[in-house]
Amino acid sequence: SNNYLTNKNKGKIYSQLASLYSLKNNFKKSKENFEKALPFLKDAGSLNELANYQNNLANFYKKNQLHDLALPLYEKGASYHLSIKDYRSYYLTLINYSNCFLELDDITRAQSILNRIQQKYLLKIKDLRILAEYYNLKGNILLKSKKNNNKDSIGYFFKTSFNIVKKLESNETLEHFDDYIRYLSSVNDTLKLKEEFKRIAIDSIYNHGSLFDKTSFLKTLEILKKNDFTKDLLVKENLFKLSDSLNKKVNNVIKTELLKSNKNINSLKTQNNLIKEKNKYQILFILSIVTFSFVLLILTYKKRTNILNALIGAEKKSLKSYKGTAIKSKAILSKKIIDLDLLNLNLREALNTFNSTDKSVDEKNKYWKNFIIKFNENNEYFSKNLIKKHPKLTSRDLEFCMLLKLNFTMHEISQILSIQYRSVVIKKGRLKRKLNLDSKESIERYLLQDE
Repeated sequence: SNNYLTNKNKGKIYSQLASLYSLKNNFKKSKENFEKALPFLKDAGSLNELANYQNNLANFYKKNQLHDLALPLYEKGASYHLSIKDYRSYYLTLINYSNCFLELDDITRAQSILNRIQQKYLLKIKDLRILAEYYNLKGNILLKSKKNNNKDSIGYFFKTSFNIVKKLESNETLEHFDDYIRYLSSVNDTLKLKEEFKRIAIDSIYNHGSLFDKTSFLKTLEILKKNDFTKDLLVKENLFKLSDSLNKKVNNVIKTELLKSNKNINSLKTQNNLIKEKNKYQILFILSIVTFSFVLLILTYKKRTNILNALIGAEKKSLKSYKGTAIKSKAILSKKIIDLDLLNLNLREALNTFNSTDKSVDEKNKYWKNFIIKFNENNEYFSKNLIKKHPKLTSRDLEFCMLLKLNFTMHEISQILSIQYRSVVIKKGRLKRKLNLDSKESIERYLLQDE
């Protein structure tokens, strides 16, 4: 009961609820519970719970690409955990803190935060999950750094982090495996790639990954598709598995509709039975009064029964029709979703490749026009839906939305459009206002929902 909870426990429960909603990508519910937790934790004066709350809130902001809000919370949380010598929480906060800078492509500050972790003390806390995240982060920082790093060292960090999470059977196993094979592919280490694919049960890892990690892994396999030894063995197999996964989702929808229809049928049958029982007693009572009333009630009873039977028949026909249509269309639906993802992925890679080459202004303008045409062919209703909802959008706004939909980073967009990074940030802010989005809402998520 709420009456028997202390303010500290209330704040802790709301904070945990907010974190769970964040994991389920429910932005609104997560934000509501974080806001409910804060006053209770402040009143309770529990610094430890308040620090944990700050870490959870920072992770929530980071996940929703609100890095400016996340960074100061990470710093406060890390300082507090260090002051009470809670090294486990301290190292975990620093790893998330450094990752936040890495997502902003600020390699220098990401490395600076990571340097605050001393590996010999990290090993003493004996938390393998944190150790795996540390090695993975270190590998990613070295990989993105412009300095000449030892390839064996980078490969060691990625492989070690993957082996640890695999041993723990963690949900992050697919994410770490994806980082590892993506690195091996980038350095053309085909021998180690072959070894790892023979050693690892990819099906098991893939099935336990999150939807975001599966999407990233699918893109990695598209890169590996260029290598002959992985083309038939992995790409085709995993694409079929993704298709199976989509089929399962369609089947779940069918099952849900079946349950709803069965509930409606059972409800109608129950109503029919109740009416039968009710009319039975009414008829017995009225027979003793007047024959005319008996005849009238019989007619009423038949009319009601016919209506209910007609409703039951219509519900059954609707159910059969839905099952037939869903079974025929689920395979088409799966294929269309996969084909659209692959078309957009290929379009993104082609634009990145062209932009990295030294071309004249006329050549780039011509390619850009062809890119817009190709995008609209692949995503037929994307621009139409946006214009319909937001008539004030200009052609430049639509082109910017296309790049965001293809998951280009802010830095990549600045290079493609040949403008400064700050101009991209300002343009994104203005576009948010045109789309009537709150400052804390993700424009990328909105564009994906608009498909």
